Amino acid sequence: MAFTGSALIDSLARRVRDTTNFAHDRPTLLDVLNRVSYVLNAATRVKLTSTSFTPAANRTLYQTDAVASGILRIVGVREAGGRDLLEIPWESLVLNDPAWLHTTGPRHEMFAYIGRDLFVLYPAVKSADIAALTVIHAKTPTALADDAVAWELPDDLEPVLLDLSEVLIYLRGRIFSPQEMIAAPLKRAADALGVEVPYAIKRLGEGF
Repeated sequence: MAFTGSALIDSLARRVRDTTNFAHDRPTLLDVLNRVSYVLNAATRVKLTSTSFTPAANRTLYQTDAVASGILRIVGVREAGGRDLLEIPWESLVLNDPAWLHTTGPRHEMFAYIGRDLFVLYPAVKSADIAALTVIHAKTPTALADDAVAWELPDDLEPVLLDLSEVLIYLRGRIFSPQEMIAAPLKRAADALGVEVPYAIKRLGEGF
């Protein structure tokens, strides 16, 4: 089934025991659902798209907005002939070539991420060697509204969406007790995504 914006808001309101939206109004719940939806696609990369991008001469460092708006994560860069550039951690790039920012070559060989919205095409190329690249990236899903428009991500991610949104609503409202209220949905989401997210409340006077 397709989950609509209104249905997801209703489900989240039931989760946080506020079906009348007294403590958490519907626009707030909608905003949290949308933000979690974006994070989910950045993590799972289930909705990808591609954009043609022509690099600048002698330039290595770019903002993702220079490629296209709404990029959550670049997952691949491909030449016109089908050759894929190698993705490497930016720390490895720096260690292997301290002058990476100014290194030039006949073609791009690698790409790397720095932070959330900077990426590297290494090495830079001169004007005569510039060619368009295909950048494959996780896109920002279409924003939900409080209406019948369907959620864009796969249905099997809906429990994770609600689990993480529930946790954020509790944290936003500074609702930390009982501890299981946050720990249970957080563990379900972590298990579904295959990550470890420990959560515990430290009382005043306990060790750090």
